[in-house]
Amino acid sequence: MSNAFRIPRPRGASLVVALALAVPLFFLAVFFLWPVVAMLARGLVTPAGVDTAGFAAELTRPRTWKVAGQTLWMAAASTGCSVILGLPLAYVLYRLRLPGVRVVRAFVVVPFVLPTVVVGTAFRALLRADGPYGFLGWDSSPWAVVAAMVFFNTAVISRTVGPLWAALPPHAEAARTLGASPWRAFRTVTLVELAPAITSGAAIVFLFCSTSFGIVQTLGAPGYGTLETEIWVQTTTFLDLRAAAVLSLLQVVIVGIATAVAARATRRTSAALRLRPAARRKVSRSDIPALLISGTTVIFLIGAPLLTLVARSFQRSGTWTLENYRNLIGSSGFSGVSASDALRNSLTTGLSAAVLALLLGALLAFALASPWAPPRPVSAAAEGIALLPLGVSAVTVGFGLFLTIRMLVPSAQVLVPVAQAVVALPLVAGNCLLRRGS
Repeated sequence: MSNAFRIPRPRGASLVVALALAVPLFFLAVFFLWPVVAMLARGLVTPAGVDTAGFAAELTRPRTWKVAGQTLWMAAASTGCSVILGLPLAYVLYRLRLPGVRVVRAFVVVPFVLPTVVVGTAFRALLRADGPYGFLGWDSSPWAVVAAMVFFNTAVISRTVGPLWAALPPHAEAARTLGASPWRAFRTVTLVELAPAITSGAAIVFLFCSTSFGIVQTLGAPGYGTLETEIWVQTTTFLDLRAAAVLSLLQVVIVGIATAVAARATRRTSAALRLRPAARRKVSRSDIPALLISGTTVIFLIGAPLLTLVARSFQRSGTWTLENYRNLIGSSGFSGVSASDALRNSLTTGLSAAVLALLLGALLAFALASPWAPPRPVSAAAEGIALLPLGVSAVTVGFGLFLTIRMLVPSAQVLVPVAQAVVALPLVAGNCLLRRGS
């Protein structure tokens, strides 16, 4: 490209971009990297130096590799199922012209706002022997954990792949006019064009699944722990920080690989989204399989657990009642906090975390997507650091914050929205990057 067509660089643009990048990175350095490193150092470093012997001993324990293996295969199975179910859903919601499609899009992301422990309880009710899905025989099995993870993460695939699918030119239709079957056109044309978005979404889902805590504790314990739950057990039950540190390092390695894949795929997806969205087309006979798979997913995977939650809210001791809702007013839970106080605290904390994550994520997205962004190695490193909080153990981060910053703030409540903003920052920044690329 000649100099005549280059965007002129305003005076001070590089300084503005550098400051926009420095603010979120400084936030992550203080509230994420420092606590994580401190937690790992507490378990691996002794007055005599690094405890390499203890490190090697933990790595040779059968329990360590059993837990790591369970983490990998459950996360991989959940990711694969999420992709298989999320792709037809993305096609139906973003490519076809259907009534009420915006309502369905909103409905499939409802799982994101639900507490994982509550969802785990709903799945246990569905999968128990006398439950609607009891015939599957998945109660107290790792497949119950996989099903709940897919419930949460199918929407991640549909929302990651859907915008790109909506923007694809009609190459597949052209292939079909040349004699290709629908399956061949999808496999050789559409799937190749969607590969960056599929890879990005799958990597993010793998990060979520490999660090899931509430679902595993509710549906997988005892016997089906993951690195996340094992870090919690070693830290809180056995007070073995060395074992927790070793498990955290294993998790960081897994997360680092997935993060690198996600960051690379996200850049390719952002570039692809510069295409303009195509007009959604009418439903044809060839769309029936995708419609059937998507309808089954929405009704039986997403709708059934949500309906179970609603039904159980009106039940007590096997009878239908409104007593549960009456008790929300003025009653206190185990911690002595009323439901109204808990709701107010949740709203305040969530709003504070959302505002903080939005501001920092917007700055990061601006710096990385700007025409005057830093060189590719710097941008890639920044993206990788921003994605790390998605996969590092929340237990590690929490205890790290306690060891490093808790004594510097007047109240632990101040750290709650900060810790939530750390986790939300990569999601906000990734979404902003995709929007700027579209």
